[in-house]
Amino acid sequence: MLPDTLLFDRYELRDRLGRGGMGTVYRAFDRQLERFVAVKVFAAGEASDDARRRAEATALARVSHPNLVTLLDAHLSPEGDPTPSFLVLELVDGEDLRSRLDRGPVPAEEAAAIAGGIAEALVVVHGAGMVHRDLKPANILLGDSGVPGGMPHAKLADFGIAHLLGTERLTTAGTIIGTAGYLSPEQADVAEPGPEADIYALGLVALEALTGVTEYPGTPLEAVTARLARDPRIPASLPEDWRGLLGAMTARDPGIRPTAIEVAVMARELAPQLTGWTLPPAEVPGEMAPTAAMPAAELGGALAGVAEGSPRRSGGAAERASRRRRILVGAVAAGSVAVVALALTLGSVLAPAFTEPTPAGTDGSTPRPSPTVTGPAQTVAPVATQAPEPAAPAPAPAAPVAPKPATGNNGNGNGNGHGNGNGHGKGGG
Repeated sequence: MLPDTLLFDRYELRDRLGRGGMGTVYRAFDRQLERFVAVKVFAAGEASDDARRRAEATALARVSHPNLVTLLDAHLSPEGDPTPSFLVLELVDGEDLRSRLDRGPVPAEEAAAIAGGIAEALVVVHGAGMVHRDLKPANILLGDSGVPGGMPHAKLADFGIAHLLGTERLTTAGTIIGTAGYLSPEQADVAEPGPEADIYALGLVALEALTGVTEYPGTPLEAVTARLARDPRIPASLPEDWRGLLGAMTARDPGIRPTAIEVAVMARELAPQLTGWTLPPAEVPGEMAPTAAMPAAELGGALAGVAEGSPRRSGGAAERASRRRRILVGAVAAGSVAVVALALTLGSVLAPAFTEPTPAGTDGSTPRPSPTVTGPAQTVAPVATQAPEPAAPAPAPAAPVAPKPATGNNGNGNGNGHGNGNGHGKGGG
């Protein structure tokens, strides 16, 4: 299709912004509203492709958030209609995170803002019963904040392979869907993806934003095989709370990973810890040679072995995750950051933190640190708690009576941050 094509006498296609397996995205001018938009024109395909197009349009129409690219219009051509199917999306004025990372890591404070913003978007996506399934730097657009010196505003794009939970598959059973370098262990195991898969991918994206290094490079087979051989490398110089958060997000057991709302709250509250942090040169993870890929026929068996040997949904892990989730729900409802810090402690204890790749154990276990989390400054009135008095000892001649212990109290605080922006220049997938 030529860039000067006019769709419905309204959308004038200009320059091409990107191309993917399902279509091409153009910068276009909307003659009716006199504004620039992004138009994703789908390639001609079979009936299954039509189902995917409708699924993507439906997915985008069901969600709305400042950190999600907005669907403005859509045309899904019926069979026999020569007009191509297309989506009209908001045009984000900026580059994607993949292009930004090609120049090196982003500032730590910006990485925290990206992680928090995309996590907020995932709260809406998961709440609508969807899983993105292809969260990667190329699908995160960085729009201009509109404020001089302000940080770019991150927006999650490309729902081309989004999965509606509980619906019929649009792909052949047993196929792996997603980008190999950011697949969760369960996706690599060809299991049904859940919201935890998006959290795993976001953990890898946040880690890459901080280090500038793709953790699992190479061909799809090499990337999946590397995931079997080692866990992500997390710099030891990162604040311990961030090491714990990233480790929990990329845990092999989906039941250990935090939810999107937990990541959003933690990333916002812990962002000040990254102020001024830069990766020491001695800790810059080298581009590791891709792990030798197993033959495709052997890969499925190896993945199955890992699934059997790891506590993916063991009773203990599920119980710990359930207890942590209940604590977090109460914390978010009450706005209590101190309780969020407690939940972070629980997640950190279960999360890996190391600088060198750790070989995968036969039981899927990983070293776990025990960080100390300090709650934020008190902003609400504390509740005094009377300490129980110890039993008085038997009186002795001329011995003074032991004094009563002083009562103590604990305080908690609350707070959260949120920002939005506007502006889409990203290739369709």
